[in-house]
Amino acid sequence: MNALTFRRDIELVAEQSRTLGLEVLEHAVPYKLYKLAIRGSNAKSAYIKRQVGLSIDEWKVLLLIGTFSPLSTKEVAERSTLDKVRISRTTDRLVRKGLVTANRDKSDRRKVELKLTRLGKVKYRGVIDCLTAWDEAFVRGLDPKSLGVLVKLLHKLDQQIDLLDKKF
Repeated sequence: MNALTFRRDIELVAEQSRTLGLEVLEHAVPYKLYKLAIRGSNAKSAYIKRQVGLSIDEWKVLLLIGTFSPLSTKEVAERSTLDKVRISRTTDRLVRKGLVTANRDKSDRRKVELKLTRLGKVKYRGVIDCLTAWDEAFVRGLDPKSLGVLVKLLHKLDQQIDLLDKKF
């Protein structure tokens, strides 16, 4: 076997491996759900950005503060998927935009209490309205029976993850 033949064989094996990997990935239900969730999240966030003028991190943090106010930065982190650094930067932006107040707790100077301002409450309502409108439009293509089946199936898959967590 010469070097050229060996190289062609290696390239063929690599290509077959890539093809097999893509086939497994593209047919995997979790991957399909992941892609759908990312596409939906991006589309929803772009809509909110156009309507309300907030980035995805901004509207998520604003939503948490508006829903569970008052919150500390630590409590926002516990309720979100964002890390503490992103939350801190996002909170700073929301304070600079006049949407959130950040006051030191009198009993614990390390803790900062976050609340919405009057303008923040207006933006919060706008985010709620956008989320509601987008989510309703998203499922509008499904009849009520299909939507019910989908919700039940998603619940079953969620429970299956719990079982797999214990098994694997």
